[in-house]
Amino acid sequence: MEKCVYALGNFDGVHKGHYAVIKSAIDIARELGIKAKALTFEPHPREVLNPSGEPFRLTSFDQKRRLILSIGMDDVVKVDFSAHTANMSAEEFVRSLASTTAHIVAGHDFAFGKGRSGNMSTLAKIAETMEIGVTEVPALLGDGEALSSTKIRDLLKAGLPEQAAWILGRPWRVCGIVIKGAERGRQIGIRTANIELGRFLRPKFGVYAIKAYRAGEDMPISGVANIVFYNPTKASLVATARDHNISIHSPVGIIPSDQ
Repeated sequence: MEKCVYALGNFDGVHKGHYAVIKSAIDIARELGIKAKALTFEPHPREVLNPSGEPFRLTSFDQKRRLILSIGMDDVVKVDFSAHTANMSAEEFVRSLASTTAHIVAGHDFAFGKGRSGNMSTLAKIAETMEIGVTEVPALLGDGEALSSTKIRDLLKAGLPEQAAWILGRPWRVCGIVIKGAERGRQIGIRTANIELGRFLRPKFGVYAIKAYRAGEDMPISGVANIVFYNPTKASLVATARDHNISIHSPVGIIPSDQ
């Protein structure tokens, strides 16, 4: 079986820090003359380990896959994250990859194995016994802080999408199913789309400038979106474009979340 270079991570958001990990894996693979693949987990481990937690996803798997492939990866491998996966020891996890792995690349804070018992130091030690190379990619810093998915989530929940976009390298994009709304826009001659956010993060309640994209088209439509919360587990984005693909660019008016 042909071996490859794996970039390991959840890659939620596929931000600038993830780009550094992915690009490093691609460069090493090209030097070795083999394929580079991203290995990621689905569902996100947090959704399995804390199923009642609030929605937090920055990207769906399909979004994540497209973004990773656009950087130059040869493939994206989806590992089913289940109770069984969560209970694997760090060594068991690495052994499960050994037959197809020549080299592993991951970020400085990558953790794996039951109870996150494995870190990059653990990975290097286990991989060495299997003759697998390991590269640790240091944190990318912005204003002295590591660029991370957690930081992006915090910025979006604070109503700061422009700052989140800087870490992402692009505006945050939401995809969802158009659902039936109250049809108030139709009554005043304004076409709107109600988009259920599902497992996507709930940004700060308010009105945002957006770009909407029709399926299969690259030309965006400018508009506004109102982030509406019905309860902590269900939310809807109401946009002035009937579509299912929205990039949030900047706040038009932010309403405090306690109102």
